[in-house]
Amino acid sequence: MNETSINATILSQKFAIASLNFTDAEILHDEKNFIQMIPIGVVLCILILACVIGNFFVIVAILIERDLRSRPQYYLIFSLAVADLLVGLIVTPLGAWSTIVQAWTLGVTLCDFWISVDVLVCTSSILHLVAIALDRYWSITDICYVQNRTPRRIFGMLGTTWIVSLLISLAPILGWKDRDFFDRVEKQRVCLISQQISYQV
Repeated sequence: MNETSINATILSQKFAIASLNFTDAEILHDEKNFIQMIPIGVVLCILILACVIGNFFVIVAILIERDLRSRPQYYLIFSLAVADLLVGLIVTPLGAWSTIVQAWTLGVTLCDFWISVDVLVCTSSILHLVAIALDRYWSITDICYVQNRTPRRIFGMLGTTWIVSLLISLAPILGWKDRDFFDRVEKQRVCLISQQISYQV
């Protein structure tokens, strides 16, 4: 065996050892990340369960109790609980998965769906709180408001809340996206709401 082949053999062995060390370092890094994500995953699961169970009981209580069903203002609370239940059932679990694996691995279609549902139910939840606050404010400041608080009026508030939320959430699906959306999901594996300034405003 000549000197050139010996040097080549030694060099290839060094590369193999370096590659093995690099692979070991990657495995250790992945294991460390996995261990760090366990408590985060547990906390997220607890929060999801609390959200789902809490809102489920609110919905059941309003459906069962005749006294609550007979008061129109509780329709607002019922609808708010439905929106928050959807947050716990759809939005938070997918967000938790993305946080734990530290990437969006579920594709463009599911990213679109997740973002739209997220915007829909979160916007709806915020608008429900505004509607409930207005209902309470009018109850205190307007003596005649309580008598005029009819189911029709409350359903009008609910319809406005959900329709506005739906229009905002459907805009990205209908094409109101920034140019980098698909590359961001497919290559960078990040699922974010449209970064187009006109939509965010």
